[in-house]
Amino acid sequence: MAITAISKKSKAAKQVAKALILIVEDDALQAEILKDHLESSTENCTIIRYSSGEECIKAIGKKKPTIAFIDFNLNSKNKKAMDGLKLSKKIKELNPKCETILLSDKNTEKAINDALKNSSVKFIAKDEKSLQLASAAVQDTTNPFQAMIQRFDIASKIIGLEQDVYNVIKNPSKLVEVSLPIKMDDGSIQTFDGYRVIHSTALGPSKGGIRYSTAVDADEVKALAAWMTYKCAIADIPYGGAKGGINCEPSKMSVGELERLTRAYTAAMQDIFGVDKDIPAPDMNTGPREMAWIVDEFSKIKGSFTPGIVTGKPLHLGGSLGRVEATGRGVCTSALEALAKMKMSPKKCKAAVQGFGNVGSITAKHFAMHGIKVVAISDHTAAFYDPKGIDIEKAMAYRDSNKGVLKGYKGGKLITNSELLELPVEILAPCALENQITASNASNIKAKLIVEGANGPTTAGADEILNKKGVIVIPDILANGGGVTVSYFEWVQNRTGYYHSEEEINNRADRWMKQAFANVWSVSTKHKISMRIAAYVFALEKVAKAIRSRGSY
Repeated sequence: MAITAISKKSKAAKQVAKALILIVEDDALQAEILKDHLESSTENCTIIRYSSGEECIKAIGKKKPTIAFIDFNLNSKNKKAMDGLKLSKKIKELNPKCETILLSDKNTEKAINDALKNSSVKFIAKDEKSLQLASAAVQDTTNPFQAMIQRFDIASKIIGLEQDVYNVIKNPSKLVEVSLPIKMDDGSIQTFDGYRVIHSTALGPSKGGIRYSTAVDADEVKALAAWMTYKCAIADIPYGGAKGGINCEPSKMSVGELERLTRAYTAAMQDIFGVDKDIPAPDMNTGPREMAWIVDEFSKIKGSFTPGIVTGKPLHLGGSLGRVEATGRGVCTSALEALAKMKMSPKKCKAAVQGFGNVGSITAKHFAMHGIKVVAISDHTAAFYDPKGIDIEKAMAYRDSNKGVLKGYKGGKLITNSELLELPVEILAPCALENQITASNASNIKAKLIVEGANGPTTAGADEILNKKGVIVIPDILANGGGVTVSYFEWVQNRTGYYHSEEEINNRADRWMKQAFANVWSVSTKHKISMRIAAYVFALEKVAKAIRSRGSY
């Protein structure tokens, strides 16, 4: 089967594309005020103003706006004109990824909320807070790579990073895109887009997971690859950063189709992967099964058994003990270290955990083991709250016997995922999807400590609000580093052929996580900056030092 692989280094080195912001407002003064504010408060964006929905739709063409601010009462004096709600729906049809926000007077808020019920469109009232909320909303909708660059730039200025090193670290060293034609079970041929980004190899071979999702694109993979560079630097393991993915809907594919897709992707990446070059691992919608297929396909291509080509494998193919619980265990370790610094007793703390997959459930389990009362849990099917505490072991047993979901669980009051985030708890652990804590709900967060088990659960817009409230956020690139740490142990064991007990692995992982936390906390204290920016500062200093030492040509 023919597979086309294209290495696009030139594309990787391009500057970050500017975000396109639309303002559709028939009141010229209101539009000018908002435009001026956004231009002064946001970077790397283009802002275009239209006075009517018809003008906007006609001009939009093939443009891909990031966010559109639309007056709800647009052209209200002209009954034939397109109103704000109709325009927002039309823009969504043309560009589903565009965030649409309606603007109107406070006294119409109830009517608008009724109109927006079961809609993804958001609303901002025109009052004294509207400009601040608008700029925060822009930050929230920035694509993953741009969001990473925002934080990267802040950290770079703090350490005075020189321009040449800045340019090397900012841009991924390699972006590989592949087209994978796969024979489906019905005999048809379907083509899938696959990606692998090598962000940096300054500290060692690149390391990063492979995800299967319809949301996979070049920007997402570039951001995740950069985060892996920083995560490995913070964890003090000799890896650079990488990430990969295939744009597909795995839930609608058979096991045979997924195996053929995984093997095709492995064959396409045979010159990229390598035990001392680039080591993949599981990520969203992939696991030990897919890693076993990669080991087998890569070993066939190279002519020898090569278990060290991936981590996260089944135990009987060279996987490591302790890997299953590593990420959740690390999240808990980070939380405990933070509580000690905050002089808070775990036994006097309540926690809410969003997400009850591997990371969320293991985090909740270890919270409970250390005396933290877990009062709320959730997954994509349901959320539950019990102020007296939820029995995590029973909840995990129920999930495992109920097709892997919490729906129907009787151990707490049914609530929404949004309500879970705003509960009166000391600790909040978002362990589900990205962009859960945003500018629109950050002010309602009551937790004193947020520890991020998921990748990117807190938007840039929310960061500023949480910082002003004094909420301590242990960022994803620190908190969920337990997984890559034990992956490193697995890789070392594969290379030496000597395997350690689970107790040894756990003890070493705990030491690694505690040291990583201490390093970032020290930087945060020294520069009087948030833990997130401190994590970037620590990682950038380490990667920059390696780049300077290795030189260039």
